Amino acid sequence: MTAKIVIVFSFILGLAGCADSVGEDHMPLTRLGDVPVAKLEAMSSKTYFFGHQSVGRNMLDGLRMVMADNPAVKLNIVESESAGSVAPGAFLHSNVGKNRFPQTKIDQFQGALESGLGNQVDAAFLKFCYVDLSQAGDAQELFQQYQASVDGLKAKFPETTFVHFTLPVKSVPTGLKTSVKNLIGREVPEQMDNVRRAEYNALLRETYSADPIFDIARMESIDPATGESFSFSLNGTQYEAMSPGNTDDGGHLSETGKRWIAEQLIVFLANLE
Repeated sequence: MTAKIVIVFSFILGLAGCADSVGEDHMPLTRLGDVPVAKLEAMSSKTYFFGHQSVGRNMLDGLRMVMADNPAVKLNIVESESAGSVAPGAFLHSNVGKNRFPQTKIDQFQGALESGLGNQVDAAFLKFCYVDLSQAGDAQELFQQYQASVDGLKAKFPETTFVHFTLPVKSVPTGLKTSVKNLIGREVPEQMDNVRRAEYNALLRETYSADPIFDIARMESIDPATGESFSFSLNGTQYEAMSPGNTDDGGHLSETGKRWIAEQLIVFLANLE
């Protein structure tokens, strides 16, 4: 009996490091230095509108950091939803709606486009927050609400490119307690929240595969120093989780995360046709 207990305990200990694992594959990364200077400089002739909340502000902090180190990138970050603020190089942004009430974000973003920004900005994008969809939420319902709005905007404002954002993810707890819960089939709330976000992201990636998608969930899961991705396994499926170095509190971006996500956004926009 003692030997069996030791074997089982050793097996559980072996699982302890698997709740938040490093992916086998290394994502091929495009860094700012890989982008032709001419493309970076061309961004100063474009205009953008970004609807967001707190992680969005983290990203704006990162944009300022990256631009300070890269003079070829010239964006004028302005908090405004006014068409009167549109000018070459303007990166307009605004807090939209209320966290945990994503329809309010959709409504305010749509209102800003319909109030003058539509066909005036080159690209527009709405980013939900991780708190907008958790275990108790309905990924299908949220996606349908988003799709109804953005498809209408695309039809109404064909001169503006609408960029889709995946839902951000959070980090998940690791260690023996989490591994035991996984082993005996007990739910880990942080994991289940990310599962629900993954459901939304799968719908968005499939539906808008022909459209530009900034995959912030994927980027958050990557360690920018190594290119390795962080995930957890549940019922035989791998789910993205925030790379520990990209966050200080599990959801918001650390200094490293701010720079990394902002750099990837600049790379993405510089290559946006």
